[in-house]
Amino acid sequence: MDARTRIKTKLPESVYNFLVARRDARAYREMSVLDTKDYPTKLMQLYERRMGKSLDLENPRTFNEKIQWLKLYDSSAEKGMLADKYQVRAWAAEQIGAEHLIPLLGVWSDPSEIDFDALPNSFVLKATHASGWNIIVPDKADLDVAKARRKMRRWMETDFAMTKPTMELHYRYCSRRIIAEEFMDFDHGEPVDYRFFCSYGEVFSVWEDVASGTLSHRRNIYDPEWNLLPSVATWPKLGATKKPVHYDEMLRYAQDMSRDFSFVRVDFYDYDETVLFGEMTFTPMAGYVVFEPESFDAELGGCIALPQKKIAPGESRGIESVLSIDCMQMRDAGTSRVRRMRYKQSPPRKTL
Repeated sequence: MDARTRIKTKLPESVYNFLVARRDARAYREMSVLDTKDYPTKLMQLYERRMGKSLDLENPRTFNEKIQWLKLYDSSAEKGMLADKYQVRAWAAEQIGAEHLIPLLGVWSDPSEIDFDALPNSFVLKATHASGWNIIVPDKADLDVAKARRKMRRWMETDFAMTKPTMELHYRYCSRRIIAEEFMDFDHGEPVDYRFFCSYGEVFSVWEDVASGTLSHRRNIYDPEWNLLPSVATWPKLGATKKPVHYDEMLRYAQDMSRDFSFVRVDFYDYDETVLFGEMTFTPMAGYVVFEPESFDAELGGCIALPQKKIAPGESRGIESVLSIDCMQMRDAGTSRVRRMRYKQSPPRKTL
């Protein structure tokens, strides 16, 4: 567990959130006016400040270093589309089938348009252009709607790529929207997701995460044959767990969905006798993972083959399967401002 995580576990949540918000606001003002030519220098400064060591962008070797390199030189338009929690649904349905998507309840470009009365008792709200910007609602009666709308308005006004700051530049090429998905009840237990680390269709590491995004987050790390490794990555280890029933299916899907990318983490849930797709993550923990032993950072880094060609942020890599899905979305939706959908009465179209 790194120093930031230890501080988070010791401070009252309200105090920690206030300090983080103040820090992020200051950093956001600074990053928002940063010239692109200064990105490499700034990224090296941020890395040294966060990790306590220098960043080698000329010859990246470790997992964290390669994630930093990819943030600068591989933040493609395609990554922006697939990091977008709404746009990726069409692509994932094309790759593995719409039956593996978490049911969508609605999508909005303005939080004020959300009709909370039309939503079910339990649901999850997500910003499509960010990581971790979620409002989990297990019981709508306990939701402060006005507070939720204020939070979502702040999300919509913010360039996630320049928050915290992390310089995860591909998030700039996501569309800013809010989606609502069905709430997944893991038999009243903690959510478990399976994260497949891949390079050009080869899975090289599998992480089992429980209660992600909370202070009780735990994690086991396996090799692709589901052998538990002694390594730790930021969060403490779980106890002994069983291989998920649909592991081989998730492994196959991760291989198929990652074949065009130097690195991507493909996430799934083994849920209610089926596999559900989670997300495509191109910069896990923004490349600031604390590994124990530290040598595991280099071990994972050796599994990632970087692209031979650097590209400017937002440039296309020409991945047809991704670009064609985006065109289909624009044709079918007709506009980026999608109408509201009423729960159960007007289910989302499969092409979106």
